[in-house]
Amino acid sequence: MLLRFSILLFSASLLFACQSDNSTAAKEEAATEVFEQSTKPLFARFYLRYLERDKRLKTTVNFYQREGNIQKPIELSSGVTIEERNMKFKNLNDIELRYENLYDVLAKEQYSFQFRTLDGVMQTYEAKMPLIKSFAVKTDVKKATGFTLEVDAPSLRQEEALLLMFTDGERHTETITIFGPIEVDKIPISAGQIKFLTVGRNELRLVRKSSESIKEKSYSGMCNSDFYSEPIFVEVTE
Repeated sequence: MLLRFSILLFSASLLFACQSDNSTAAKEEAATEVFEQSTKPLFARFYLRYLERDKRLKTTVNFYQREGNIQKPIELSSGVTIEERNMKFKNLNDIELRYENLYDVLAKEQYSFQFRTLDGVMQTYEAKMPLIKSFAVKTDVKKATGFTLEVDAPSLRQEEALLLMFTDGERHTETITIFGPIEVDKIPISAGQIKFLTVGRNELRLVRKSSESIKEKSYSGMCNSDFYSEPIFVEVTE
């Protein structure tokens, strides 16, 4: 099944799902422009998600071949590997063709994919993973005054975002999004940003998201990477 080039873009929605402010709109527009202006015969879309609690990495890769102004999902005859592991190919009713892998591994700054482009040349793509070493909230999360989040991680780049996911005892989640570029060692969170939090014990998990456009000689693409931290518990007070 042929899919129009303009509707295949996935990166911005993965990176900033459920956000609707001007910053998100700008990032979506920029990502769409990269996708639609590509003139390469092959487009690759990489997605990585790392769960720190489980020490588990999930990856998917999609490939599309240009036919005029249309992109057709394709299977590469050579297959795809990640860290020298063969990725499993799946055909979802000819609507989506993808390679995927799920395995336990220690987190690291980048993971290596290998595949052959349409001209038969072996390619290596080093996908970056936006790590978080640790984080802490050293006081109660006070709805009246806000709080300070301390994160041991590299600064957020322009193409990154940091999500603070608060989950209460009834498993209801509220999310605060911080957009890069910003230093993350001490991030002030205002009272207005946490006014919807549930008072009491909450689980707090950080999700660091990044997006990167790819421009190589024989292909172009987009890579989205998500790092889900192990959660901590905080006390939310009025």
